[in-house]
Amino acid sequence: MLGTLFLCAKIFYKYANISQLLWLVKPVAIWISLLTNAEMYWDDSSGYVFSSLGICIEKSCSGFNFLLICSAMLSYLILQKNKQISPKYALSILLMSYLSTIVSNTTRICFSILLSQAFPQNWIVHHSSVHQGVGVLTNLFFLIFTYLVFQYLFKTSLQHEKSS
Repeated sequence: MLGTLFLCAKIFYKYANISQLLWLVKPVAIWISLLTNAEMYWDDSSGYVFSSLGICIEKSCSGFNFLLICSAMLSYLILQKNKQISPKYALSILLMSYLSTIVSNTTRICFSILLSQAFPQNWIVHHSSVHQGVGVLTNLFFLIFTYLVFQYLFKTSLQHEKSS
């Protein structure tokens, strides 16, 4: 069943436009605006545009794939201990994955902005490689961190359930 949900979500993402991913993009854009003190505006065809930073948070920046990977990872963690995922754990997986996605995306974009400002000449030449590298490192860090936090919370929850 989880595999089917994963495939359906991938199909949704393939055909989704930026407006349909607003629930992922808007919180990140708000945090970027607050952290950088940069103004943003919404463009229906692109997403959130930050003219002063020279960036646009668009569909590929939504973090949807991170959200799916994170959800699958946390589901696997639960399925290692239980044969099925209870509604309580399903809600926990969704909430933890969503929050991790927002924090990871915000961090990734902030690092990219900082690097572009610290090394403006090199940024232009190596923009794509550096942007992808920052994304890989940030996402990997947050996946590991989320796994460890969820593993701790899950074990604590199981211990409380067994003792009651």
